[in-house]
Amino acid sequence: MFKNFSQQNYKKMAYLHLIAIFFVVVDRLLKTWAQITKPISDNIFGLNYSFNANLAFSLPLKQILILSSSGLIIVCLWLYYFKLIKQGKLTAGYLSILILGALSNYFDRLAYGGVLDYFNFAYLFIFNLADVAILLGLGGWFFVEIIHLNNSTTSSGQDKL
Repeated sequence: MFKNFSQQNYKKMAYLHLIAIFFVVVDRLLKTWAQITKPISDNIFGLNYSFNANLAFSLPLKQILILSSSGLIIVCLWLYYFKLIKQGKLTAGYLSILILGALSNYFDRLAYGGVLDYFNFAYLFIFNLADVAILLGLGGWFFVEIIHLNNSTTSSGQDKL
């Protein structure tokens, strides 16, 4: 499956996949811990348990719409991931971080009816590591695929980053 990758890009891809797995494992552990202990912090940055049945930024939408649209997006991203792997593109690694983060939050919606958040930042917003993984994956993919569109490929068509 990774036959189109150089040895250097194969290692980079492995690191990106390990980062994705790390984020999801730690996110699941922290969600379990937060659900059991229900921490509350008065600090500017602290651990607070929060249950969000709405969409991102607490936008209200029916669960069936959130689940079906999120599921469709995840499937499309997964198919795009395999296309990138087949093409030997390193951006697939960033996409794996995004997909696994999205799957962690999707699991919450299926199991609990909403997303479990635990990081509170200055009473402005509350988030979890899956959210960070989604943003990291999207940012990495955007940076490599969009910003370095013309500069990111070598003569063999593989990503430099």
